[in-house]
Amino acid sequence: MAPDMRSENLTYSGFWKRCNYVNQTCESTIPFFTQRTGWQDGALCILLFAILLGLLGISLALAGHVVYALSKRLYYFHSGGEAHVVAAFVTALSVLIYHVTVVVHQQNHSGPITFGAAYGFTWFGCFLHLLAALLLFLDELLHRLATQLTRVKCVQVCLNCLIGFYTRVHERQLKRQEKRRQQTYVSSGRTSVRSVDYLKPSRVSMGGGAGGPTRS
Repeated sequence: MAPDMRSENLTYSGFWKRCNYVNQTCESTIPFFTQRTGWQDGALCILLFAILLGLLGISLALAGHVVYALSKRLYYFHSGGEAHVVAAFVTALSVLIYHVTVVVHQQNHSGPITFGAAYGFTWFGCFLHLLAALLLFLDELLHRLATQLTRVKCVQVCLNCLIGFYTRVHERQLKRQEKRRQQTYVSSGRTSVRSVDYLKPSRVSMGGGAGGPTRS
């Protein structure tokens, strides 16, 4: 995700590998921690720590979906949100360290400095961490907005719009369910009436009045 800096036949190719421009050979930066590229190794370790925090947040969110108790579910969701917040901060920190170090301390290298697509993907991953944290803290956010309902006019208007929209959608769903229920009831009623008429014994009148049949 880092730049292509060609000097002394050496090309820094992101966090993950270091290549020789002449020999066209590359080596991984993870097992080769050297003093010459300490800034690169430090940023790499910070980014790996952010990845672990992101996996921890995902695990806590999945655990919250498995648990049925509401208090435990909220605890897991909020803990996962906190892990994603820290992961976003650590990811941004690693990218900033990498960017500043490359731009400031590598000015003596000849040739332009260009950043690849992975650099943008890393910032996008930071945004995804923040979005996941926002979704996991959504209940707490709505609770805080509800407490401010009587204080802030704009919040009151927004919440009223959301409540009205949700009410209309819920009413439409209830009407559709009621309509389907009535259609099912009518169709099942017709079937039961036909079956009763088919099984009902036929009465043969043998004459006589309403009191019963008369002997001939």
